[in-house]
Amino acid sequence: MFAGNGGEQGVQRPVLPPGTLVPMHPVGFLVLTCAQTFGSPVSPDMLSNVGLVTTLEGDPLPSGDIAGRLGGFSDIQELESEGKTDQEIVEVLLGSKNDLHNNYQDFPRFLDNGGKIGLQHDPLLYGAFLLNPFLVKVERAPMLVVNQGEVAVIKSYLGLSTQDTSGQEFKFGSIVRPGHRGIWSEPLRTGKYPLNPRVYRAEVVPTAILTLNWAEATSHAHNLDAQLSSIDAKSPEGFSFLIDLQVQIHVPDTMAPKVISMVETMLNLVNEVLQSAVGNYFRNTLQGLPAVQFIETRQDVQDRAERYITECLGKYSVETRACISKTWCYPRRWCRSFRPVSSRCSSGRRSRGSRRRSSLASMSRRPRAPRTRNRYLPAHRSTSTCRRTTRRLAPQRRRVRPTSRG
Repeated sequence: MFAGNGGEQGVQRPVLPPGTLVPMHPVGFLVLTCAQTFGSPVSPDMLSNVGLVTTLEGDPLPSGDIAGRLGGFSDIQELESEGKTDQEIVEVLLGSKNDLHNNYQDFPRFLDNGGKIGLQHDPLLYGAFLLNPFLVKVERAPMLVVNQGEVAVIKSYLGLSTQDTSGQEFKFGSIVRPGHRGIWSEPLRTGKYPLNPRVYRAEVVPTAILTLNWAEATSHAHNLDAQLSSIDAKSPEGFSFLIDLQVQIHVPDTMAPKVISMVETMLNLVNEVLQSAVGNYFRNTLQGLPAVQFIETRQDVQDRAERYITECLGKYSVETRACISKTWCYPRRWCRSFRPVSSRCSSGRRSRGSRRRSSLASMSRRPRAPRTRNRYLPAHRSTSTCRRTTRRLAPQRRRVRPTSRG
């Protein structure tokens, strides 16, 4: 009665006076007083769920079908014969025929309209229903949520027979119109969709520009580059380089069905295709160039890498926006051999401290004769003092002349 008279969801303006005694649905209405709350508050998460219906009575499903839909897909065939667009057909498939049997509450009408036993194509939306537990079984499942900058490619397991529309040149599966079995040519864009996950499988594809990091740091917007690391390459001389790289790619929303048909998921595109292509290019390039030339022609190597990645991803209908080499870690042997520039003066002459350190270093490299210490001298005396002290302290020898006897 409330909804039939134009009632709207939200806080109501009229209030109930003291002593009011009225029968109110505990889920449909929530009454607040100063001391108590009447009703059952509904969690906001329930508004994003659908009910998957399985009927336990009726004729068996047609051969080859995994779920039942009232009237089958004859209405989709009529729309195709009338020349309707794919978007219009998608809107019909997203709608439901639950109004024909009052959301499975009038089960005899469900059977009269051709209802079958088993899983049903049309789920139940949020609400309270009086269902016979011996005839209808309901299971909760989340809705399909497509955020801004994403599209959802639909893989249908139920519908009309597969009719490929991708052409003979495309050899990576069948792209079909909505309502047929296979990958739909029309993806779903931003919104919430009450799809049955047992009948349709959705693969979310980001259509915004993705930044992939070949480094220890990963992107905060997605988790696709979690398994990427710095590229380890070696030169012909045996020097090892660690290259940090950043690649920006873009998947057009109209080409998303073909991309998913070729690589199945976006994670496979990054880990199986892009990782091997980018890593092998830099390894092969460094292997064919001397290490010094590889460093001197860094910008040229980066430009050629961007052209190579663009050509490689173009085969998968993916666009390359940028290829940026961020940091190159040089071999440690090179870092030890480099001398600091501060050891020389601005005029080009070596500073006094530098000359003194060099002279001391050269003196330390000269071979020295072993020094013997005089046992009569202390170690801190100078050379001249040592000579005088030696003559003074040394025992004096007297010559004794022989005398004749007689």
